[in-house]
Amino acid sequence: MRKTRIAALLLAVILIAASPAAAYGGGLNGWAYDAIEFTAEKMTKEIKIALIDTGVSTKRLNPELVEPGKNYVFEGSNTEDLNGHGTRVASLILGCADEKGSLPPLAGNVRIIPLVYYSHYASGVPKNGGVGAICAAIYDAVDLYGCRVINISSGVAAPDDRLAAAVKYAEEHDIIVVSAVGNDNIRSPGKKYYPAAYDTVVGVGAANEKLEPSAFSQQNDGMIIYAPGENLSVVSIKNSRVFETVSGTSYATAFVCALAANMLARYPGMTPEQFRSALTNSCAADGKTAIVSFRNAFDFYEKTIQNQKEEKKHE
Repeated sequence: MRKTRIAALLLAVILIAASPAAAYGGGLNGWAYDAIEFTAEKMTKEIKIALIDTGVSTKRLNPELVEPGKNYVFEGSNTEDLNGHGTRVASLILGCADEKGSLPPLAGNVRIIPLVYYSHYASGVPKNGGVGAICAAIYDAVDLYGCRVINISSGVAAPDDRLAAAVKYAEEHDIIVVSAVGNDNIRSPGKKYYPAAYDTVVGVGAANEKLEPSAFSQQNDGMIIYAPGENLSVVSIKNSRVFETVSGTSYATAFVCALAANMLARYPGMTPEQFRSALTNSCAADGKTAIVSFRNAFDFYEKTIQNQKEEKKHE
């Protein structure tokens, strides 16, 4: 059965992040944790998450939770984040405690594998690895790094055979792929972008503090799930401040990736299809905004397992 999701607007393989927003007055993402009905899972099994992004800085994140990864833009270079985007996404998953505040981790026993597809020259001029780099990172996430979850915050405005083959490969190897759906809804609503538009990819849109779809987030037919994506406190790579406040569908994907990691830690045999089913059947729906719910997703999957056991008893 074909899954529903909102199509991704991921312009010409660019980063999916809206402009910074004003700081949220209720603490570090308190509204977001309430919105997703967050429950901390004691993760005894370590889960690796591939972050296909700009890299990750460990200046403020725990370096023990970030593996070296690979740079596909500048061969032989490290994965230090020169942009800040990847670090901001990673900080939502890993958390960060500082005298300026505490950002609780969304997943307690994960390793982030930074796979750099977008970076900068020393002059500050950006360099984009394009679809080729994204595809190479997907294959390596599966074959080289043993990741169970892949987070992608970029894409292209039309189907691409190489990208389709890469996400299919991940699905065949039981890897959950999550991708941001894009931030250009105001100018270009209704467009489909990839990889979030592929059936096996979990497309994630952004919701605001009122649990409504963010104005910038793609909202056309096909949306699979929304997650908090406005006024989020994240770790900054700037020396002048520890935290900054941002908005964008890229940041919403962090919540879904963290849920996937938490569920895989408890249910290591869970398939990507089963995870997508748990999402679509357990979201805390509010009108047309299907918000991801940690508590409901666990409850739904647990009930599914129990029902399967009961059916076997009566066979």
